[in-house]
Amino acid sequence: MHLSNYQISRPGSLWIDEMFEGQILHAKKWEPIDPNTIHSYQNAVAYLNDQIGDVPLASIDNPQAKTVITKMKSERRKDGQRRFSDKTIVEYFRVHRRVIASVLNESFNSIHHRSWNLAAIG
Repeated sequence: MHLSNYQISRPGSLWIDEMFEGQILHAKKWEPIDPNTIHSYQNAVAYLNDQIGDVPLASIDNPQAKTVITKMKSERRKDGQRRFSDKTIVEYFRVHRRVIASVLNESFNSIHHRSWNLAAIG
C-alpha cells in the first residue's frame, strides 16, 4: 500500500522513528533532536490520530485542520481550565503539517502539497 493512502498514525510513527534514529536532525543545530522534544511530538501525533486518524492523509486539508483546532480550543480539564494553551495548539498544528509533508515521492518531494490558510483555520 502506498504511504499516501495511510492515515496520520503511520507516517507520524515513521517520522518519530526517524527522529529517534537520528535521520531527522534539529534544523538549526544539525544535531539529534532532544528526546523530550520527540516525546512531545509523539503526544501530538497520538492526539491527532485520535481526532483525524480515520481520514487518509490525502484528504486532510484546511477544513479538517480547522475542526481539530476548534476542538482543541474548546477542550477543558476537570477544573474548567483549557486543556491546551495557544502555544500547544500551535505546536500540534506544526506537527500536523510536518507529518503530512513528511510523505515523499521517489524524488524526495512532498506528495501532499498544502496551502494552509492560517486565518481561516483558527
